[in-house]
Amino acid sequence: MRITVLVSTRNRLKKLQRMLESLPASASGREVRPLVVCDGDEATYRTLPVGIATLLVPEWSGQTRCRNLALERIRGPVVYATDDIVFKPGAIEAAAAEMDRLFPAWDGVVGFTQEGNRFNPAGVALVGEPFIARYPGRHLFFDGYFHFAAQEVHRAASKLGLFSLSAKAVVYHYHPAHHREELDRTHQDARRWKTRDMALKSRREAAGLTWGISA
Repeated sequence: MRITVLVSTRNRLKKLQRMLESLPASASGREVRPLVVCDGDEATYRTLPVGIATLLVPEWSGQTRCRNLALERIRGPVVYATDDIVFKPGAIEAAAAEMDRLFPAWDGVVGFTQEGNRFNPAGVALVGEPFIARYPGRHLFFDGYFHFAAQEVHRAASKLGLFSLSAKAVVYHYHPAHHREELDRTHQDARRWKTRDMALKSRREAAGLTWGISA
């Protein structure tokens, strides 16, 4: 069974390469293979080596749509990630081991502990195939969000009793709040959507809506 590491990227080739270099070849006997979604970023799409699976979204569409488009095509467990992190040694192996132990049918979500940033517990997570398959069109993320979307995955998995945050599955997040040299146009563009996305989050929470459980 392959574990796909799903990451969307936009004009961040060096950061993306740093993240890809931190991936193991396998975890708990399962092949680990990245899938890079280039979000309106043809230059990165053309630069990545042939061995890296890629998907080009011609126009800037946001992280949520990029992830959902890729999930329509992927089968099997997925680690969704961002291009400004690195996986610490043994991180994906630890997440897979926790999934095996707590959710042997792999119907669950295991969050990675993030160092270097405040985070949602499911900001980076391993998601099993049965969990993904329960979503309409395999869209794990609510399509109304543009960029900030992992909170509903966390809420749904928690309500279903299918979430665990692994202390041994650790990533380091090079967030500009703590690494000013990491600030770039891609980050600034994404932040333009935070107010809108967080307002949508608040409205949905007030209405008792959780994607994957209710509309």
